[in-house]
Amino acid sequence: MLVATFGPTTAWQGREIIWDVDHFILVGHGAVPAAGLLDYDRRGQLVWADPGYRAWVAAVDVWEHGGRSTVMGAGVALPGGAPAQRKSRVPGWVWVVAAVGAVALIVAIVLVSLIPTVIRHTTQTLSQDMQVRSGVSSLQTGIESYAAEHHGRFPDPGELDPVGMSRYITVWPTNPYSGMPMADGGGEGNFRYDVSPDGGAYKLIGYGRAGGVVIELNGGTTDTV
Repeated sequence: MLVATFGPTTAWQGREIIWDVDHFILVGHGAVPAAGLLDYDRRGQLVWADPGYRAWVAAVDVWEHGGRSTVMGAGVALPGGAPAQRKSRVPGWVWVVAAVGAVALIVAIVLVSLIPTVIRHTTQTLSQDMQVRSGVSSLQTGIESYAAEHHGRFPDPGELDPVGMSRYITVWPTNPYSGMPMADGGGEGNFRYDVSPDGGAYKLIGYGRAGGVVIELNGGTTDTV
């Protein structure tokens, strides 16, 4: 990764300094410590590939010297009078900690971004399941009203629809998941209605998200359904 190049004020104009795994390299010469780059920068000899790299190099300098910033002193002279580098590498544990920290940050960002979606999805599901319970309760009211006019006999499953029960259920409940009228047979947002052979007992079940049972009602006093 290109870090900086030498500017026109030096005999090394255009010479690149790159980052290679865990140390800086002066192309054509060899490894250079972070302190060396900072020394070149103080002399106005570098053109940074990115303005933010100066602060990064300063941080690497601290890492290279055990938490203590240094100033590069005299060294072996390089061609053109540039000071030589002192080879130094960032400790391995630094990169392990940095990698773990980066992963943790990414995971945190992802989780934070997902929280509103999860909350919205959960709230919507609770609301829809509540509508299913309300709709099934209104069906039960109609079923009981039907039985009151038919000597305690509950309607057959084929009668429990908007047409067959229009006299007893004024507003047929809507499936909150599909937007269609609730229907017998089960499935997300629908219901299942069963009646005993003699018509004297029934079971009514409402299904919510993913077909889970959200309400189960029973009525009658004769055979168990």
